[in-house]
Amino acid sequence: MQEISTQNSAYFAKQEKFRKLAMEIKKSLDAKEYIKIEAYRYLLSAKVLDQLNEFTIQPNYECLCRSLAKYAKTTQQMKLLWSTILLKVNGQLNMITTTYVSKVWKELCTDSKYSHICHFEDDIMNKVDIYFKNHSKQLRKRQINQYSYNYTISQYSSIEEEDSIINSIFNLTNENSDSTFESLNYCNIYSLPF
Repeated sequence: MQEISTQNSAYFAKQEKFRKLAMEIKKSLDAKEYIKIEAYRYLLSAKVLDQLNEFTIQPNYECLCRSLAKYAKTTQQMKLLWSTILLKVNGQLNMITTTYVSKVWKELCTDSKYSHICHFEDDIMNKVDIYFKNHSKQLRKRQINQYSYNYTISQYSSIEEEDSIINSIFNLTNENSDSTFESLNYCNIYSLPF
């Protein structure tokens, strides 16, 4: 029993050291002493630690915070995941690893009691998919209508062009009235289907 409390005291010492580091980085970023890209992981860790502020036992390293943030997107999910992990390890804090976080999250997602918490993103994604499908259908209809409108206009414009060409031919031939009759005969001969 004393071995377990020794392991836990080492865990708590590591936790406190990690928490101080993450919070110091957060404060210095707020003061703009660091470039945010370099300290992204610790910012994420600070966010996770803020979400789990009411817990005495908190994550004690950055990779664990990233793993928690990967699965739990909301504060409610984060608290549910972390409390479930703590209940399952039953005081053996060294069992808390990134793979264990993944395993517990999968168990929570398959449990029907927590499906409304774990799968709320699915509902949102379904709504987004439906919106985009409807939007793309409307866009396709507009494009088809626009294409058919443009095609109709181009048909009319080509008919108008043909008429103007024919008229110009007849106007030229009218100037030479003798050749008009020959031109008409020429058109009739070559337009007959053979």
